[in-house]
Amino acid sequence: MMLNEIKLLLNKTDNYYRTLLDITSRSKLFILEDKDWNNLCNQNNLKKEVSGIFLPRNMSAYVKENNEFLPLNIIHELYGHGLFFEFSKRGRFFTKLEEKLFREEKKLLKGRRFSMAELEEARKQSSTFSLLKKTEQESSTFIEAFAIWTEKYLSDNFGLGELFRKKYEEKMPEIEKMIEEFEDFRKRHGEKAIFYESGFPKYYDSKSLALFLRRFLGNKLSEEDICMVYGSRKPYSDIDVLHVSKTPINHTNRILDIYGFTPRLLDYRIKLFDISVTDPIISGEIVIGSEDWLGDKMNQLLTQPITMEAIYYNIIRAKEQTVLAKEQPVDSKLYYEGMSYADTCMKNALALKQGKRLLTKKALSGRYS
Repeated sequence: MMLNEIKLLLNKTDNYYRTLLDITSRSKLFILEDKDWNNLCNQNNLKKEVSGIFLPRNMSAYVKENNEFLPLNIIHELYGHGLFFEFSKRGRFFTKLEEKLFREEKKLLKGRRFSMAELEEARKQSSTFSLLKKTEQESSTFIEAFAIWTEKYLSDNFGLGELFRKKYEEKMPEIEKMIEEFEDFRKRHGEKAIFYESGFPKYYDSKSLALFLRRFLGNKLSEEDICMVYGSRKPYSDIDVLHVSKTPINHTNRILDIYGFTPRLLDYRIKLFDISVTDPIISGEIVIGSEDWLGDKMNQLLTQPITMEAIYYNIIRAKEQTVLAKEQPVDSKLYYEGMSYADTCMKNALALKQGKRLLTKKALSGRYS
């Protein structure tokens, strides 16, 4: 494979990820001649038949130059593994452990030359190394499956499908089974979803999110539906969506938290100043649906009377959430979320009693610390 062909492959793949996910790889690629490759194998206890490796410690992909599957090996190591360790939650955690272990080893061995036996002895004393090995054992199957799926998916897109089948022809049934879940998920929910599900960051605007939701939810959405995005909207957070429909969707996974209401139920909750609907309406953004609808709901919140029913409703909700939270382990996420929501409901009841319309969690938190 010529140098200009490699550059073309890298440019094409970089453009693909920049367009799809708005991310750019910063990992380094080294294409090694036979002698240098053999040295690398000896240093890292690699089997001689291996033709590529990614090292999270220095965020570098190494591939053997003299190999007929060089373009696939580059995709596998630099993008299948490299992007995973750079951008996914699980990969970033692994990389941080590697960085911490490197600092510990450097300090313990004081920068001098050392044998593998000395290094192994030093690692026995390290809780970081133990956690790293535990994480590696728990994640290795998924990480390798993701890399092979990446290799297959991009090879199909880049006209390298036959080369992929040749590379894995002796193990094709095993490979297909290994990446079956990835392919099924992609076919049902789209390319972005497979990366989001794998822990990659979510960069989106209202237009791209609308396309993603329509692809992810398919025929579950109808023409009259309203979808609003709200919450932190941080790249590594779930995408919080308020869905208003005659057939509302309630859905939770590692990508989406969809909170569904019928129009009638939403209006009732608005009447009660329920923070779970007032916060999205005030702080959220229309992704699918009419801006006029949003204007009407905001106007309703700003002009409707504050009733004793609304105050009592929020007090009762606070007590209910406290009871439910205390059924969970004290150090669990569900306990924290339940107690936090209970606190918000009680603050909302207090604000309403004082005649104040603090319609978002942020406003309530700022007013009543």
